[in-house]
Amino acid sequence: MYEAARDRWLRMDQDHEFRHRELPKGVSFVLQLDSQTVVLKPVDRNLKSDQITSSPQVAIAASGEGTPFRLTLERAATNATASVEGDALGKISRVGSDHQDKRT
Repeated sequence: MYEAARDRWLRMDQDHEFRHRELPKGVSFVLQLDSQTVVLKPVDRNLKSDQITSSPQVAIAASGEGTPFRLTLERAATNATASVEGDALGKISRVGSDHQDKRT
């Protein structure tokens, strides 16, 4: 979450929905921005909110506008995938191995 008054990013870990989660074994994800795969560093859970120094890779404003992205989860055992895509205007779509569900 961006705190404009202090010009800094804060970790959103106060709400249950935004808590840190570990992926199940055999499940991985890939983030793409502008069709380029982004290598993400592991989260340092020991950092406090006021120690965060880098900006997030994907930002979504309250208006819905944000960074265009594609986040794909893959289960290694079955090669099943599910992706969530977002465009700059806030249109979100979900694509799975077996179907596509577009939402706005």
